[in-house]
Amino acid sequence: MELKWRSRLACMCASWSNSGGAGAVFPVAGGAGAGTGGAGGGAVVPLEYANSRLWGVTSEYENLLNIQRDQHHAALRRSDAEAAKLRNALALLEASTAAGDEGAVAAAAVAAEELR
Repeated sequence: MELKWRSRLACMCASWSNSGGAGAVFPVAGGAGAGTGGAGGGAVVPLEYANSRLWGVTSEYENLLNIQRDQHHAALRRSDAEAAKLRNALALLEASTAAGDEGAVAAAAVAAEELR
């Protein structure tokens, strides 16, 4: 998905920059200067400005995606650690009940509470 999005963005930027060379303008619908010329009566901004803003937004979006990915991986690690603790507590409890030792069962229950 991300690769498709990047390739579309690269094609758009290439077509904008090839359309007019240095000093080319990019039409913007509405905004300040609407009705003062340009395509469809919208404002016109320099191509370099449009490209820099586009790449700035793209970089910010990529940073957001990276942060979300890192948070997701951290949540998965926490979940896996919690599951491992619970499995260990369960194994300890099962081992002590299989032995039939009431003192060991109580100790296992205390150990399980400490893991929480």
